[in-house]
Amino acid sequence: MSVILGIAIKLTLLTNQVPLVAHWNEIGTILAITFTYLLFWFALALLVNLLGKSSANNAISLLAIWIFLVLLIPTVINQTANSIYPVPSRAQLINDMRSIKAETEKEQDKILVEYLRNHPELAVNQDSTSDNWYQSYFASQDLVKEKMEPILAGYDQQIRKQQQWVNNLRFLSPAIILQDGLNELAQTSTKHYESYRTQVIAFSEKWRSFFLPMIFKEEKVTKATFAQLPKFEYNTADISSNVSINLMSLLILGIGMLAIAFSIFRVRGSESLLTMS
Repeated sequence: MSVILGIAIKLTLLTNQVPLVAHWNEIGTILAITFTYLLFWFALALLVNLLGKSSANNAISLLAIWIFLVLLIPTVINQTANSIYPVPSRAQLINDMRSIKAETEKEQDKILVEYLRNHPELAVNQDSTSDNWYQSYFASQDLVKEKMEPILAGYDQQIRKQQQWVNNLRFLSPAIILQDGLNELAQTSTKHYESYRTQVIAFSEKWRSFFLPMIFKEEKVTKATFAQLPKFEYNTADISSNVSINLMSLLILGIGMLAIAFSIFRVRGSESLLTMS
């Protein structure tokens, strides 16, 4: 099993042209967390065989345990998270957004006047005969954002509470621990998503701030403009990792199961010797 897993990982990395030397740390962590997960199931199978009777009973017991740990517990955790911290309907969220935008569009002219009063440096060409639809649109976006912030904040807060609930109860299932560890290694966990989303929102504000004066001043985009465009750089340095905790949790579960199994084996061995004597 270990050889097959190692070969599969190596072939996957080579196929995708991922340099092995540059990612030894990640590869080693993947192998470690996978082996500790396999250790847990090996120890559990050993324990069931020591406590069980026939092969058929042992197989049924292992299947029932697998269903309970891999399917039932994660499902119950997710359902309780949805029940305790329900997320508002996305359809309702979209409808609210459309309603706010529709109301704002009706007052775009007034919003533009107020916006230029607060930002006089942008009122350069407002006496021209050109259409000011774009100026009105971008000026109204601040108001839309302000009205949408409480709605979006409530939506995001419920999602974070759900994820925290799952994160706190992940130790009830080795499958959740494994998935959480692999998601962290692949940088596809909820924390990575939230960090990426936050950075994208911040960059979108920077991007908007770059073009907004040009729109109001009716400046043209030139070749020199492209060299000045803001550049997005994703930073993962500030994201905490639970990989070590997940790895140690699986290792403790596996070693604990092995310790119990060997204890039972020794007790039964002692009983057999006493019976023979």
